[in-house]
Amino acid sequence: MGWTRLDKAAICLRRLPPILRRSWPIGVLGGLTLVLFADLLVSSPSRIMASQDIVRYFVWLHEYTREHLLSGSIPLWNPYNYCGMPFAANPQASVFYPPAWLHCLIPVVVAQKLLVVIHTFLAGSFLYLFLRDVGLSRIASTTGALPYMFGGYVMTNAAVGHLTTLFAMAWLPLALVLYERFVVTGRLRCLFWAGLTVGLQLLAGEPQTAYYTGLLLAGYGLIRATVDTRAAGGGKIARRLGRWAYSVALVGLVAALTAAIQIVPTAEFALESDRHAATFEFATTMSMPPGGFIGMVLPWFDIDMSGFNLAATDQLFGQHWEWACYVGIFTFVLAAFSFTVRKAPALVAARVVALIALVFMLGRFTPGMTP
Repeated sequence: MGWTRLDKAAICLRRLPPILRRSWPIGVLGGLTLVLFADLLVSSPSRIMASQDIVRYFVWLHEYTREHLLSGSIPLWNPYNYCGMPFAANPQASVFYPPAWLHCLIPVVVAQKLLVVIHTFLAGSFLYLFLRDVGLSRIASTTGALPYMFGGYVMTNAAVGHLTTLFAMAWLPLALVLYERFVVTGRLRCLFWAGLTVGLQLLAGEPQTAYYTGLLLAGYGLIRATVDTRAAGGGKIARRLGRWAYSVALVGLVAALTAAIQIVPTAEFALESDRHAATFEFATTMSMPPGGFIGMVLPWFDIDMSGFNLAATDQLFGQHWEWACYVGIFTFVLAAFSFTVRKAPALVAARVVALIALVFMLGRFTPGMTP
C-alpha cells in the first residue's frame, strides 16, 4: 500500500522534537497572521491606518498618553476638549493597559499597527488552547481557531479602528480556558488567573466586552455545573451550584481588584455622561435585526426596499456595519463536525451558551418583547 501525503506528514511531525510537536500550531497561526497583515507591517511609519476612529481619536489619545508617561506623569486631565475633561477616566485611553505602553517605546502609529497584529494572534492562540483543552486534535484546534481570529467580528473591529474592542476580545478565549481548567481540576489558582484576564479586558478599554466575558463564564459555568457531574466535582446539585456561584464571584472580585485603578474613576466619570441612564430603550438601541442573521453567511446581503415601508423594513433587515456578524459557511461546517466529538461536555456547554447568545442578540426584536 502506498503512502499518502498525510501519512508522510504525520511521520515528519512525529520525528520533530517534543517542544516543536506541541507548538507548531501556534507557529502556523503566527505565520498566517504575518501573511494577512504583511501590507500593514511593511507600510511606512508615517502612514496611519485609514480609519476615522484612529485618525481623529486614537492617535491623539495615545500620543497624549505617551507624552505624559515618558515625562513621568499620569495623564489624568485633558485640557483640550471643551473646558477640560478627565482623561485617564476614559477607559478607551487605555492608560493602565500594559500592552498599550508599547506606544512609549516606538512611534504611536507603528505601535498601533503592531498591537492590531499582536492581539489578532493572541485571539487565535487562546482559542486554540481552549479547543485543545476540550479534547480536539492539534489540526482540528488550529482550524477551529481561524474563524475567530480572522472572522467577521475581529476583522471588522480591526478594519474600522475599534482598537479597544479588539484588545479586549483577544483575551476572551483565555478567560474561558482558565475557567474550564478550574471546572476540570478544581484548582483555585485557575480562577485567580481567569479574574486577572477579565481585569486586563477592563484595562484594555472596552468594559462592555469584559461584561460579555463575565456573562459567558457565568452561563458556561452554570451549564457545566448542572449537566456534567464529573467535571463539576460530582455531589448534589446544590453543592455544584454553590461551587459555581463562588467561582463566578471570585473571578469577578479578582477582575475588579485588578482593574480598580480604572474602574473607580471611570464609574465616577460615567455618572456625568449623557449615556448613564440605564433604560431598556438605550440598552437595546443597537439590537440585531432578524435579517442580520442572514448576514452571518451572506456578508453583503441587502434587500430591495422599493415599495416597502423603509423605516419598518430597515428595523428588520438593516445591515449597518455595526451589526456586522459575518460567520461564514466554513464556520458552520466546522460546527457541524464538532458534533462528531464524543465525551466533550465543554462543547455541549458552549453550544447552549451560543444559542442563548443568539436570543440576547435580538434585544428589542425578541418575539414578545415590548420595545
